Amino acid sequence: MRYKILKPQYFDKFKCIGSNCEDTCCKGWDITIDKKTYKKYIKCKNINMRKKLQQHTSRNRKATDDYNFARFKLYDNKCVFLDENNLCSIYSILGEDSMCYTCRSYPRAYNCVDGVIQGALTLSCIEAARLVLLNENMMEFELVEEELSEIMISENIHSINSKNILEKYFYELREFSITLLQNRKFVIEERLIILGLFFNELDTIEECNILSIIDKYNININRGYYNNILEKISIDNTIEAQFSLLFLLSNNIIPNRSMFNERYRENIQHMIEGLELYIDNIENSRNKFIDTINGTYEEFIKDKEYIYENYLVNYIFNNLFPYNNKGNIILSYMNLIVNFVIVKLNIIGMCAYYKNDMNIERLVSLIQNYSKALLHDSTLNNRIYEYLKDNNQNTINHMILMIGK
Repeated sequence: MRYKILKPQYFDKFKCIGSNCEDTCCKGWDITIDKKTYKKYIKCKNINMRKKLQQHTSRNRKATDDYNFARFKLYDNKCVFLDENNLCSIYSILGEDSMCYTCRSYPRAYNCVDGVIQGALTLSCIEAARLVLLNENMMEFELVEEELSEIMISENIHSINSKNILEKYFYELREFSITLLQNRKFVIEERLIILGLFFNELDTIEECNILSIIDKYNININRGYYNNILEKISIDNTIEAQFSLLFLLSNNIIPNRSMFNERYRENIQHMIEGLELYIDNIENSRNKFIDTINGTYEEFIKDKEYIYENYLVNYIFNNLFPYNNKGNIILSYMNLIVNFVIVKLNIIGMCAYYKNDMNIERLVSLIQNYSKALLHDSTLNNRIYEYLKDNNQNTINHMILMIGK
């Protein structure tokens, strides 16, 4: 079937690097099997493979759709069909057509807006992360018409005639957000702060004013109204907001996880060691944090802001921002900022650990590890938001403080 597909220009460049991948996608999470493929496994003509497939797959009796019909059983937290060369034995023995939809499509993800497929790559794949993050040019998108034999839509929204104003003006709001985040006249923190001011104002207005507010902000941006906006924010308050979340992550939320991505756990350990994030040494940790921001981190990140930009633009496109929380525009912005701040804090910690040996490969690996470990973990995300809510920090003002300088 032919579809209209809107996708970033990097999308078609992706190719799985197989055994050369340093972090296989066949390890560390559940792998779902669609109903069509599961039935194919039951009738597999290769007797040895059929026995193995029947032994190492299980039905998901709680499935709500055909794409989550069954699962591969994991052993030592990895798929049993991953061979000694880090390749899929289903693919090598039975062919690509015998792979389940999840394995064939990953790391591609699809949403649909007004009948137009929105295709993007998820950053939990290291090769996808390199493609998305390392392009120094602004991310561009193209609308094409292509044949797709099978596609699973994660989210489907209809902006035309919608009664939800975020849905109705979805394209206008997303275009404004992406254009602002790609405006390199501002540092990345300034872009996010302006976006927060925009959504804070948007949260209190009537539908008829949405387009006029977009126009107002575009005019103000062009006139330099928001130039040097970081100077209006207290550096002491930003440090305290960032350090509180950093300490919470390193000494409370993350260490308490019983199952956790090994590669990201190693990153966290490096961050803890680099910043000396120990409960009995808080003041020294805070000083290390400040010194790293003003020293190694500032020097390292100054010519790499395009990586933050690409991360954020891909997040917005892939998550149908700002509609991704069904009308709660403040929560959508909060999700964006929390993910950005966690990545930023991790990078600061890695800079403290590696000092002058911190490099772009470690940065990309960190973002990929974080994406694999946390963005697929709703329980952990909920704990972070509960903490912010319990401490009255789930506000636009506090998000702006956490963004920092």
